[in-house]
Amino acid sequence: MALRDIRTGEMVDVDRDWLGKKKVLERYPLTSAYVSVITDVQGELTESTRYASQPMSDSEREKVRKLLKALDVDWDNVLRVVSGAFEVLALAFPEKAAAYQQASGALLPDGLAVINTSYRNEAGETERIAKRVEAEPAIKALLEESSLNGVKLTTWYEKLVDVGRRLGPLAAQLDVPTARAEDVLREFKARQKWTSMVTTLRRTCELAGWSTEDTMSFFEQVDKLSSEREAPKEEKPVTPPVGGGGTTPVP
Repeated sequence: MALRDIRTGEMVDVDRDWLGKKKVLERYPLTSAYVSVITDVQGELTESTRYASQPMSDSEREKVRKLLKALDVDWDNVLRVVSGAFEVLALAFPEKAAAYQQASGALLPDGLAVINTSYRNEAGETERIAKRVEAEPAIKALLEESSLNGVKLTTWYEKLVDVGRRLGPLAAQLDVPTARAEDVLREFKARQKWTSMVTTLRRTCELAGWSTEDTMSFFEQVDKLSSEREAPKEEKPVTPPVGGGGTTPVP
């Protein structure tokens, strides 16, 4: 049998067929648990085939790189403005220095070091910053009441979040080859699990004392598919018979 050569879609359909016959599995105590096993494996096979989008052309990738670079510069600069504003305002208004320092710590726990990290990390840090600010009403109020050259710090903060949230989806587009490789590996593992499940299930059915009728009915589809995937048998060579013409196959 050639289970490993059965196509992924065919594996999913075999599982569908089996789940439609789950009463046969449940008829025997030893195989009743396989209903959930088949369901789980079918889910893994289906999920593994959700491939990433087709790779972009070189020109499309270059366009995305330029957009990312521009957004990255913008995000870095806004972060510098906000960080610098906190420092200046803390010096200008000593009575609020502690509040500005607390706000700075919430937005930038590691200072400006984050601007030297990857696009994906900056996108993730944006979400972490937003979550910390949303959890602190006092910081939101401080951003709203403070301004830099007539522009509220809330405006700068909102721009930081907006730019940061655009970085992630664009950066993800450049990771398509990596995502595709991960999908291929995921499908490979799901297929291995399926073939192992089929082999184990067949042995369990034998131990459970399945009737010939149930066994033939249940495994009919998978047996047909696996036999179709077997390599064709080599033809036997032919040699001429002794003392005459024509050919006769060697027995």
